[in-house]
Amino acid sequence: MTDPNQLFDIWHQIPRRPNEKLPRRQDIRAAQIARFLPFCWQFQQTEGNDFVITFKGEQLVDLWGRDTTGTSFFKALEAIETVRQRQILPLLLEIPCGATSRRLLPKGEGGAYYLNNWVVPLADTDGKPTILFGISQFSRHQQETPYSGKLQFANDTMEDGAFIDLGFGVPGNRRTPA
Repeated sequence: MTDPNQLFDIWHQIPRRPNEKLPRRQDIRAAQIARFLPFCWQFQQTEGNDFVITFKGEQLVDLWGRDTTGTSFFKALEAIETVRQRQILPLLLEIPCGATSRRLLPKGEGGAYYLNNWVVPLADTDGKPTILFGISQFSRHQQETPYSGKLQFANDTMEDGAFIDLGFGVPGNRRTPA
């Protein structure tokens, strides 16, 4: 895969409507993200600040061991509330910014993967900031025996993370999504 940090460059190249800070999802050209598609995902915010997984690339489906498209991000990936409050909602609701993170995720019997994420906010068809679009890259940290086929956020460890200034600042002047 090519350098996922290019996602931030691509985000800046997507055209905006007059008086809108965020590009709309439908304005991304497939050619811009074609090389990343197997590793891409997209969440759509719903009422109640939940997020439904609306797209998940084939490499991510294979690694997670299941396709969670159409389900709640927090339920499907067993994510914890602090992820929603400290990392996801600030990207959309405070100041539109990007983010990177590195997490160590457990997998079955003794296995573990590093999950590196790059994420940008997008607007929906009405121009509302409700979409998170990202790229995930995995690397095996520890071999799993026997293989379970299920990766999860439960008992994960956040190793590093940062909000990325896309031209508007970062939430609460924080560098790291605590």
